[in-house]
Amino acid sequence: MKRVQFPFNHYIRIVSTILLTLTIAAVACTDDSDEQTTPPSVFSGFIMEFAPRSLLDFESIKVVDESGTVMEFHSVGRRFSHFTPSHIREHMVLGHGVVVSYREDGGVFHIVEITDAPAAETPGPS
Repeated sequence: MKRVQFPFNHYIRIVSTILLTLTIAAVACTDDSDEQTTPPSVFSGFIMEFAPRSLLDFESIKVVDESGTVMEFHSVGRRFSHFTPSHIREHMVLGHGVVVSYREDGGVFHIVEITDAPAAETPGPS
């Protein structure tokens, strides 16, 4: 049986192609925005409206603060496990506040994190 040998430049082409592919993949996956270095903005208030996507997800929520400022925040496909549509509805019915950490992108406010407001920010029963 005769052994076939490939020319040396064939190996160089293969290695070059692999390195080029890895380099392109690394550059494509690099986040060049300052999203991770700039802390998100924070807005506290009460949920006045929301758009559910499913039993576990929501599209957006509208939050009003004590001065009457209304802001709409979008989940952008992210799931916030503690904030299901039923939990959001509970906040609306009971008047419990929320704290939304967000980033703005092209005039749209994207939710980074949403949490229950501390008890001092939530009105108690009269």
